[in-house]
Amino acid sequence: MAELLQTTLCYLEQNGCYLMLHRIKKKNDVNHDKWIGVGGKLDPGETAEACALREVWEETGLTMQSPAYRGIVDFTCEPWPAERMHLYTCTDFTGTLTDCNEGTLEWVPKPEVEIGNADAVPQPPERCLSRQAGIVRCCLKK
Repeated sequence: MAELLQTTLCYLEQNGCYLMLHRIKKKNDVNHDKWIGVGGKLDPGETAEACALREVWEETGLTMQSPAYRGIVDFTCEPWPAERMHLYTCTDFTGTLTDCNEGTLEWVPKPEVEIGNADAVPQPPERCLSRQAGIVRCCLKK
């Protein structure tokens, strides 16, 4: 088996909401027009927690004070490369929310985030993960 691409995904929580990123700004984005948590790829030699801290700060301007490690999701679904995603949540963070060059950030009430028909968008970690065709699925209720 090829080496897994190592990534992080973080769900920041505040006032019954998750901070979600609507991916609408990058060209040729596999996640274009999807709502996802924040995170990204580990740099060489970087730990998952260091990556989560860096990615959250880069994408939101917020600094996580005590991220909680929630587990790992391994994706093996052609045609995408195999991926190991490290999931975090955080309720303790500081800073001022900034614009993100990857999309629009929005605090979304937790009840509006549920299993649905979006592609490759992980579900919030306190719910059971559901896999369909090797992809964890989640979307916003409409």
